[in-house]
Amino acid sequence: MSTVKPRRAPRVWAVLLLLLLVLLLLLAVLLVDEARSSRWQSAWLSRLTQDIGHQLEPGRSDAIRFPEGGPFDQRHGYTQLPDWTQRLEGEGFAVSAQSRMSAELLSLIDHGLFAPFPEKAQVGLDLRDCRGETLFIARYPQRVYVNFDAVPPLLVKALLFIEDRELFDEPPQRNPAVDWTRLGSAVVDRARHLADPTVSSPGGSTLATQLEKFRHAPGGRTEAPRDKLLQMA
Repeated sequence: MSTVKPRRAPRVWAVLLLLLLVLLLLLAVLLVDEARSSRWQSAWLSRLTQDIGHQLEPGRSDAIRFPEGGPFDQRHGYTQLPDWTQRLEGEGFAVSAQSRMSAELLSLIDHGLFAPFPEKAQVGLDLRDCRGETLFIARYPQRVYVNFDAVPPLLVKALLFIEDRELFDEPPQRNPAVDWTRLGSAVVDRARHLADPTVSSPGGSTLATQLEKFRHAPGGRTEAPRDKLLQMA
């Protein structure tokens, strides 16, 4: 007499489907948390950039890069430093000290990213005599706000309304260079534009990436998706 074993395949598939749903739910929770807190990317970027730096040492540097474009870099004269240095050396001056960049920082710049440094909102020139008394002072721009609180609230609200309306509404830990909703919408619009050139394709820039573009991107523009990724990086 033979016996028939019960079929368990449906039960196995049900368990596998339940596990898949749980994993998808867990992944969704992690993604939402990451979009709001930038927890994982901040830890990864901290480890990635811990060896990026520079220091001032005597003599001419053989490990240095200078900006090649960008309105901010051009206005402040950073792009012309190599030419000015050469011309001054031709007049008898010598480089007494120059920055040495770490290998990691040189690699970052050689890959097209902008060098991170404390950017000055105002630059200028002071000339003093042998007694330390001021002979001449020049500033560019001539007027700046001394701190964020000094900026008129109406100006802040107008800028946020145009560029990044949710900047101060999001958790303070969120990465200000990435707005996942706007970035996703920009990617979809870009795909639609490639299929139909009549469809507009606005960008997904945040205020942080706009600042990078206006300061360091050639011409202060974004010409291709790669440019946008570099500005976000």
